[in-house]
Parts: sequence; structure tokens; C-alpha cells
Amino acid sequence: MKPILTLDNFKPIQDGGSYFLQGFTPEVYGNQTVLAPLYRTTCLKNSSDTGYSHIGTLEAFCPTIVGTTDNIYSMNGTGYLFVNSLVSYPGEIKKTNEGISSNPDIITTENETLLYTQGRYLGLAYRFKATSVTGTSLTVSGETMFATYGIDDDTRNGTIYNLTKREQYVNTTSEPTTTISFSTPTTAPATNDEFIVFVDRAFEFVTSTYGRDVHFKGQFEPTSWVRQITSFGNDYYITNGNYLAVLQSDETTFAKEEKALPYQTQATCISSNADKILVGGDYKGSGKLLLWDGDSDFWNYSIDLPKPVEAITPYNGNFIILSAGTLYWTNGYELQEIDTIPDTIKRYGYGHYNGLKVLGDELFICNNSYNYNRLKCGIYIYNFKKKGFSFIPAASKTMGYPTYGVRLNALYYYSDWDYLYCGTSVGFNTIRRTPSTSSLNSYFAQFMIDLPKRMKINMIELSLSVPNTYLDNYSDYQTNVIVSVGDGRKGFYRFIQCDDNSTTTKLVSTSETGYETDAEVDEQIEIVDGNSDGNSAGEKRFITTITDPGTSSVDYGLDSAIAAKPVTSGTNGMLYKIKKQGTIALTVQSLDLSENLQFPVSDFYGDKLNLEVLFQNATGKTAFALNINSIKIY
Repeated sequence: MKPILTLDNFKPIQDGGSYFLQGFTPEVYGNQTVLAPLYRTTCLKNSSDTGYSHIGTLEAFCPTIVGTTDNIYSMNGTGYLFVNSLVSYPGEIKKTNEGISSNPDIITTENETLLYTQGRYLGLAYRFKATSVTGTSLTVSGETMFATYGIDDDTRNGTIYNLTKREQYVNTTSEPTTTISFSTPTTAPATNDEFIVFVDRAFEFVTSTYGRDVHFKGQFEPTSWVRQITSFGNDYYITNGNYLAVLQSDETTFAKEEKALPYQTQATCISSNADKILVGGDYKGSGKLLLWDGDSDFWNYSIDLPKPVEAITPYNGNFIILSAGTLYWTNGYELQEIDTIPDTIKRYGYGHYNGLKVLGDELFICNNSYNYNRLKCGIYIYNFKKKGFSFIPAASKTMGYPTYGVRLNALYYYSDWDYLYCGTSVGFNTIRRTPSTSSLNSYFAQFMIDLPKRMKINMIELSLSVPNTYLDNYSDYQTNVIVSVGDGRKGFYRFIQCDDNSTTTKLVSTSETGYETDAEVDEQIEIVDGNSDGNSAGEKRFITTITDPGTSSVDYGLDSAIAAKPVTSGTNGMLYKIKKQGTIALTVQSLDLSENLQFPVSDFYGDKLNLEVLFQNATGKTAFALNINSIKIY
């Protein structure tokens, strides 16, 4: 039998392409483009882990080397600094004490000095190697620690972290020269130990953080300013309200008002590339891009945008910027729109200044918007060659499920392991481009298809294959392949709110009188609110029973239990106007894909077909997903 239509050579989320992709991305294998489940997200650490009780949401990352091992510094918006490597996770190393900035940044200098921005001060953590030690002291011959660096016995300017032994000390010598002292540590220091000493008050951005030091009327207080750092030439430029501050390469020469932005323009982000610096700004709710060569007394060029600039990242000698959900290319003189995140709300504040990263042909974007339609909190991946998006959610650590009710801020690429680190409000996440199966409990692809005419659909047939790179084969890896269809007459989805009277097998909707769902048995509900440790956000279930429809409280029975019931009234969800047509269970160790999977379709007649292919974990098992080679419609 010849199919009515065949979907193959897939495209990303774009006009005329896929409607939505979670975990999938189009990949070319041979002469065919398939949907491959290449993205995996895992939460490495959260607040329940030793050393990470104050992790919050990480706002910044930067690399360093301890001995011969790559390490990563990170910082959150409440002043806590952390360090970790892929083989060791010691966690918290310091809490800053001077005018905490909710939008900090960190960078290491040529001398491996760590710069960290605070609401009032630029802090410097100086790097040393011990030439001799005792059980309670570290000596660095030839240094003058107080005179040169300002190190004293105050915790603000004398907190020590031994990077070799992974332990914090507090200096007890008031004006140290070559030797700093401390109380007896858990592990005795040794000669050649590498350590850093934090000086929170190295340089002052502003005299006061409480409104008396603003640069223009109506400006927010300095604790909320974005203090992003970029290296340019041998110096380090920092956004400082209506100015750029600079720390020169000697690490002693600092100017808090090195260059003024246009009047009433608040610096929101900064980046550098080759011979130019690009600054993003907020001018009374609209955006500005300011180009500078680092030498001119004036700005070399200025571009206005409808909304403030949220993030800038280098790209092929130029820049990519994010503003209110829209991506642009710019060389500082020209501005070209690339694309907009699907269903985005054109509003400033959903991006993050450190949340934009180019890796090859892909651009990773942290999105912190609402969870409506195809606009979800998570990572959108834009493919420059294929000109469209894919999506990957963050994952919680306790249950490992994808979660939409989360903030995602800083991104950092760890090239040795091909990991992309992300600071999220549920913990320290990694994103890997591999179809390993130990994280997402649901991978899905959605399509809106125009049929040749109004017609009856009898069957959906899937051609699947094993991912080309890697697939775990543990015995508990079982997945349910589910196909759902709708005729589009009632749209793709409706808004729904769940009450805390819900259970793991029953969702209680309290919004039916205000938001009519017109729900039917076999339609799908997806919880999109709250993190998955509390609200099972990201889980999809199908309706088996409906009690008291059309009233102010409707009960929806579910085909299988969710991990945890909604814990607050008003937990948001989406009710998809598509009905489950069948489920085929697959186990990875007895996988046989020699025949296509066939799903009979009942009661469909129309000229528009909304279609979802879902790979969902079997109860108590871990999901895995397969390549979608083609979808045939009969």
C-alpha cells in the first residue's frame, strides 16, 4: 500500500519544518537526514551534595589548572564561589563579603589570578605555590603579601583556599610578608601546594551600593548591575552601570570609569573579538549596541534595537547577540536578524549575559521565559546550517527527570570532555551531544502537517534505527513508543492548572471555568510548572477518565503514575489536543527493528494532521530513544 505522505529528510523547528523537538535534532547520515536523539542533560550536583549546600544558580564559570588537572571556578548570585573538576567536586571555596552582586562574573588572568565582581568591589584571588610549610602556615619566598596584594587577617582580605588539598583556611597574620598562618587544618599542607588568597576589597566600583552612587536618575542600585568581564588585549574590561571599568594587565592599575556609555544607558553585557569590543545596553527600555576599538575617545559605532541586549558571544570574527528572544548577527556596524525562539514573548530579561555559546554549527541559548506553547525554560539549540531550533530541558538530580520550572544562566564549554556546563536553579547541569539514555524520561517530535485534502487516516508507520554513535544497553532500559494524532480543529494545546489535591495517578484541574480545555479521554497532559523533584514538571501522561467535566474542579485519571504530585495549587500544565493511537514497548537488550512499527489510527478525518512521536520511559525504567528515519502516513 502506498502512503499518502512520507516525512523524511527532517528539518529542525522552523517554518515548514518540525513543530517542536525535545532531545532530537536533524542529523545527516549518508544521503538522509534523520531525527537523532543526540542531546542529553544530567544534573551533576545540587544543594543536597556535600560542598554545594549554597550552590543556588551559577552565574559564571571560568577555567583554571591545578597541577596538571583542568578545574573550573564558578560563582552564583549570592556571593558563593566553587571549584570542581570532572574527577573531583570539592564545591564551595569562599563566600564574598562585600556588596554581593546578583549578576556577577569571574575570569582568570594570565597570572591565574581569579577576578570576581561584587556589588561594590572587584575582588582578586591571588595564586601562589608554597615554597615551605608548617602544619599551620604557608610560605612563599620573595613575596610581600600585605604590601603588594593587601592580604591581611580579615576574612574579606585573608581567606585562603588550598587548591591542592581542597581545604579553606583563614589567615591570622595581620600584615604578612612571605608567610601566612592559620589554625590547624584537617589535612596538613605540603611544599609546592597551590593556593589562592581572596582579597574582596581589591578595587572599588562604587562608593556605596545603596542608591547614593548611581550614575543617572532612575538607575537601579549597583547590587543589580550586570558586572560582566571580557579580556581585550592584555586588559580586563567590566560593565559598571553607565561606564566600563578596566583592570590593566599589571593587576594593580584600575579605573572604575574608564569609558562612559551614552547618557542613561545601562550596560547589560559585553564581549570582545579580535580587535573590537561590543557592549550591549539598555536605554530607557530599548537596546543599544556600542562598538569600540579600545583606544578611541568616542564609540566607533552605535546601533539601536527595539529591546535591550541580553547576551553577546563571538562568532567567526564578529558577534551573535540575543535580544528579547531574537538572535542577530552583527559586526558592530551592521545588524542582521537570524531567527526568533519559537512562540517567544518579545520581552527583555529571559536571556542571561553568560547564557549564549557557539559550538561549531550550533548556538546554545539559555531561555528563562514562561512555559507556554513551544516557549519553555531550557536550552534552545540553533543550527546555523539547518536554520532552525531544537530544545533540551534541564534535568533534576533527585529524580533525573527533565524540568521546565527552572532558571538556566551561565554556560561553559569543557572541551577535553566535550561537555557543556550550565548553571541552573536545580543544580549544576551538563549537556552532552550523545544519545546516552540515563537522563531524559521523554524525547518527542511534534509536527503540524497539511494533508492534500480532507481525508481519513488509517495508520502511522515509523522507521526507526539505533543511534549511530552510542546507545547504552543496560537491562532496565525500556521505552514506550507512543504515537498521538489530532485534526487541529481545536488547536494543538490548551492551558491547564492543577491543584495540590492531585495525586500521582489523578490530576485535579481547577481552571476549567476560566480556561476551557474541552478535554477528552486519550488526550495528553504535560506538567510544565515547578521543578520535577516537587511537581513532576516535564512528565507527559494520557487521560483515562474524566470526572465532573465543565465544573470548577475536574479530575483527570492518568494512564500511569507521575513521579510526584503537584505540591502547589495553580501548577501549570499543557493539555495537548492529540489522542494516543497506540503504544509499543521496546527493551534495549531484545531490540529488533527489522520491521517498521505500525500504529493503527481510529476516528480521524481532516485536512490537517497534528502528530507526535513520543519515546517515554516505562514505569520504573529508564527511557531510551532511537533515530526516526521516516514517518509514513496511510
